[in-house]
Amino acid sequence: LELAKLNLVAGKKAKNSAAFSLDLKYFQTGFNLLTKNSWLENYELTFSLSIELAECTYLNANFAEAEILFDETLRNSKSLIEKARVYETKIILYTAMNKMKEAISISREALKLFKINIPKNNLAIKTATFIELMKANNSLKKIKIENLINLPQMSDQNKLCIMNTIMSTLPPAYFSNTDLMMLLILKMVNYSLKYGNSNVSSYAYSTYSLVLSFILNRYNDGYELTKVALELNEKFKNKKLKAKLNFIYAAMSSHWVHHVKEGLTLLSGNYKDGIEAGDLQYIGYSINHILIKKFVGGDSLDDIYKTSCEYYDFMIRTKDKNLLDAFIPRIQFILN
Repeated sequence: LELAKLNLVAGKKAKNSAAFSLDLKYFQTGFNLLTKNSWLENYELTFSLSIELAECTYLNANFAEAEILFDETLRNSKSLIEKARVYETKIILYTAMNKMKEAISISREALKLFKINIPKNNLAIKTATFIELMKANNSLKKIKIENLINLPQMSDQNKLCIMNTIMSTLPPAYFSNTDLMMLLILKMVNYSLKYGNSNVSSYAYSTYSLVLSFILNRYNDGYELTKVALELNEKFKNKKLKAKLNFIYAAMSSHWVHHVKEGLTLLSGNYKDGIEAGDLQYIGYSINHILIKKFVGGDSLDDIYKTSCEYYDFMIRTKDKNLLDAFIPRIQFILN
């Protein structure tokens, strides 16, 4: 058991340094050292090794094996908090596998653990969205955007799990049901406005900026909200959100008030930030938008092709169909 614990510690150190293949070896070795009854006799160590092994298997793009590990971990998890962590990463896994309906389905399962029911039919989703939008608008009439950073801190662990689960669900909702995505964004915002800021509230505000800009045509407010989100994340020092927030600011918001190429530096930096956080999704989103910004900004096709080649190996290694379906056609367009 001591050797298993040492492998867990070594794996976490490797994971923090973004050495995903190395940490996978440590976690696998530690997990293999456990006994058949370890879930009963050494639950905390077994859960830690099991969830870390599953997450790193996903990060190494071994999706089928990761799914088996997540299912085993979920079956043996005891607390709501632990189950929510498994669900959260499994949602990300299914998104990478292009199983959007399955990702949303297990998100509903996870949220039911906390007595949160997400409607399924479109009319119910739109009705719930309208109600949440009115709540958000009324709250933001009382709280200026620049003052959101001063809200008290959310402390309830269950509500923090709800926020993280919803955050993981936004990408599959974006690809499969934008009405649902809008509802989930508004739920995150209203939870933050009612219960205080969490370490992922900056993501809620940042995505809500898209509602302000694209739906309500409040471009300046949307831009200001993304800046507040970045500032709030600095306050929480949440490295896992950095690539997400930089992407939304640089790819979705800044062009409303600045030149289209203004966000290129942030998007380019997202490769490093995303690797450190294990956020392969938003590295991929950023790479695709780097190519878009360079094209719209007037860069030569030769320069854009050179940039795409720099990221080609990474994009192929992700095995993420949604990322590749956007990336490969752009290369083909340039070559033709």
